[in-house]
Amino acid sequence: MPERTHSRSLTARRTLGIVLSDTVRHRHLWPAAALFSPQVRDEHPEKMSEYMPYFAANRAPPWIAGWQTLAVACCGRRGSLARVRALTLVLRR
Repeated sequence: MPERTHSRSLTARRTLGIVLSDTVRHRHLWPAAALFSPQVRDEHPEKMSEYMPYFAANRAPPWIAGWQTLAVACCGRRGSLARVRALTLVLRR
């Protein structure tokens, strides 16, 4: 378990680092790394430019965004989807 916690902590720190560096680079809040997978960000940079103004205009206080980033990094369930035994619909873009 400590290994898993350490891995999630590293993921959270990396994500936060990317959000901060992207924010500096774009000169305004740019939370794409906390909201979208690296694959989506790489394959659809034009969508990121389209979406980010909406997130910036309707942003949560920084402390909430920080907790959300930590929750996403620590509580992601993607790895456990294969163990779901109930009829389930998973939507993926």
